[in-house]
Amino acid sequence: MLDNRIDPALVTPGYEDAGLFKHDLCRLHLSLLLGVRRNARADFVFDGVIDGKYCTPVFFAGRRAKQAAMMLDTISHRSRGSPAVSVGASVNIAASNVAAYDSPALALRIDGAWRNPVVEDDDGFARPAHQFIAAVWTITAGCGPGLQFGALPVR
Repeated sequence: MLDNRIDPALVTPGYEDAGLFKHDLCRLHLSLLLGVRRNARADFVFDGVIDGKYCTPVFFAGRRAKQAAMMLDTISHRSRGSPAVSVGASVNIAASNVAAYDSPALALRIDGAWRNPVVEDDDGFARPAHQFIAAVWTITAGCGPGLQFGALPVR
């Protein structure tokens, strides 16, 4: 496949954010499952559970991926120092959507934007997918203000 991306040294925050945030920002409160993966663009991709029912991939992309690495360190530190929140019993996700979760999770408040790419399923049919792109996210830490990461999109 042809890679038509520009040289990373030429990518400005405005150029990056124009590609990532094509829709208005919205705020989500979700549980971020601690399993993480990286895609071909070196973005961090987590599974997020919304309202204990819906699972969606949450992307920490571009320059925000560096701050997501700091968030992973924070998650690792918190999981060693205190018991992690388990979402297994509280999450009732339809079996057709994803498997049941018995993994630890982290509560986040994320300001970001939805993107709906069309992907091809195993049978070759095109279907819309839903992905959430994080711009600014806050890890709540007890009764304090929490730890904030990310940056608002440059318009």
